[in-house]
Amino acid sequence: MERVRRTDPRYGRGSHTISSAELPADYATSAQVVRALQERFTSPGYQPPVLPAVALRVHQMASDGRSSIVEMAELIETDAFIAAGVLRLARSPRYATRVPPSTLKQAVSRLGAVTTRDLVYQVVTSGGMFRAPGLDRTVQELAQHGLVTGHFARLLAGKQGLGEHAFLFGLLHDVGLAAVLVALAEQSPRDPTKVLEWIVDDLEALHQLAGGIVTRAWEMPGELVVVASEHHAPTTKWSAVVRVAERVAIEHGFGVGLPDGSTERVSDDELRVACEILSMSDEMMERFRASATALIQS
Repeated sequence: MERVRRTDPRYGRGSHTISSAELPADYATSAQVVRALQERFTSPGYQPPVLPAVALRVHQMASDGRSSIVEMAELIETDAFIAAGVLRLARSPRYATRVPPSTLKQAVSRLGAVTTRDLVYQVVTSGGMFRAPGLDRTVQELAQHGLVTGHFARLLAGKQGLGEHAFLFGLLHDVGLAAVLVALAEQSPRDPTKVLEWIVDDLEALHQLAGGIVTRAWEMPGELVVVASEHHAPTTKWSAVVRVAERVAIEHGFGVGLPDGSTERVSDDELRVACEILSMSDEMMERFRASATALIQS
């Protein structure tokens, strides 16, 4: 997979351009728009937004366990934007100890490889990687939604005895929706907000299709590919963790507003299925809600 640095003009700009042949100028039907997007995402030539080289390498370091903390810190320092963002987050109340770290090496040493990886992805995904002019508010809400879902997923995964990927899976579960927003915004001959409103009923299937394609292209863990592809109808524990976390994030006001005035939601039936997969009783769900509220307030 090609790696592009932040200084490269292609950084954050995948091949989402939709030609007038793919999105008809008259938009005769919303079905034409949906079909064009489906064909775009499934085309062999489709290129999703490119992750910066530093993020990819940090991910590899955290996964293989063969690199030292010093090596990871030195790598992150090669990207000033990511380095500054990671240090800022490491010094925030959520991560800082009594004496906040003063250098990136101190921060990475205290955070550890996995949490450092998570913060790198948080910086990258919230730093304008997904650019969708005309849909800026939706993109911002989506980034905040992913961040809170990530924190809640990590909290729930700990209670479920699951592994170390929870925050990353929650953060990136809706990456397919980000890809759809970018695809609509780039070179669209009409207002992308209006087009998004026309296809809102197809967003669930579209963004899960795109999510699977993007995460596979990024060579993400197989469990994340599944989460991005099926979190609206979970069949695995990881997908269920993210769906429950997403529901609670929305309950706390961190949903994604859509142009038709609605908000992306997790239905009671979807929540029930996810809780059944996780063997969560109503009492356990309420305890999780209370823990999530305490986390938000901390």
